[in-house]
Amino acid sequence: MKNFRLMIAVVAPIFIFGCATTASDNKPNRYAQYIQEQKLEPVSSVTAFRYHGWNSLDKEHLIVSTTFKKSYLLALYGPCNDLNFTNRIAIHTQGMTLQAKFDSIYIPNSPEYKCSIKSIYPLNEEQVKQLRELRVEKESPSA
Repeated sequence: MKNFRLMIAVVAPIFIFGCATTASDNKPNRYAQYIQEQKLEPVSSVTAFRYHGWNSLDKEHLIVSTTFKKSYLLALYGPCNDLNFTNRIAIHTQGMTLQAKFDSIYIPNSPEYKCSIKSIYPLNEEQVKQLRELRVEKESPSA
């Protein structure tokens, strides 16, 4: 009987922790939730795309800006692990058009790991500001 109680005492916290981890992993991403709440409409491509700068939001979302002072939210198919830790990215396109589902971004130090672009959302200045504020909230210790 003691062995059974000991086994329960050891296994129960692991089981509970495992369930808690799974539940938090299933929470909607704050940026995916923002896209839904703001009813952002994706575009399949951006013609005459001339990359100018970028801001990482998380491992699956970033904002890119163009030389024409337009900004786009890029949603990636999966996590791009070094995105939060690099100061440079490169965008792989087929010419001067950025296309969802065909093009990708990569970290120049790791060009073999391409992060495919799932969706492209045009943004206005206010939306860029809001998305950057979401990142700051996420990074603050009280969040």
